[in-house]
Amino acid sequence: MHLSTAMNTRLIKCLLLSICLLVSLSTAASRQDTLQLSVQIGMKKAVLSGICIMAIDSNRMVKGAVINEFGVKAFNFIYNERKHKVRLIDIMPMLDKWYIRHILRRDLRKIIPQLITRGSCEYTDLKYGIDYIFKPLEQEHNAISE
Repeated sequence: MHLSTAMNTRLIKCLLLSICLLVSLSTAASRQDTLQLSVQIGMKKAVLSGICIMAIDSNRMVKGAVINEFGVKAFNFIYNERKHKVRLIDIMPMLDKWYIRHILRRDLRKIIPQLITRGSCEYTDLKYGIDYIFKPLEQEHNAISE
């Protein structure tokens, strides 16, 4: 009984954190300090593709979420530009291994500054053979033509 209560508490905390992050990202979506990117992370035996939404606040903290093409959240992250550190939050179970977290944090520390300055990035982790491609989403206008 105690284990299930602890798991429920952790689930509620993760859900609340995800909701707060999505609310902060959606309120920043109308401003210029938001990036909406298509993302593809290619590994030797798998590919993760979807979208990445990033918001930069006034303290130069970058908050982001990577969501796969089926709408399942892969992970959330917070990048502190001053300290040059990445914090991974609420990672999907398939990626929630200590060694994957370590590699992902290290690679994102190199990718996020490029995304902030250039708006897109292609990066290859040669040691582990992981390809990261971040490109701006193409905005479609649903205009009715007569």
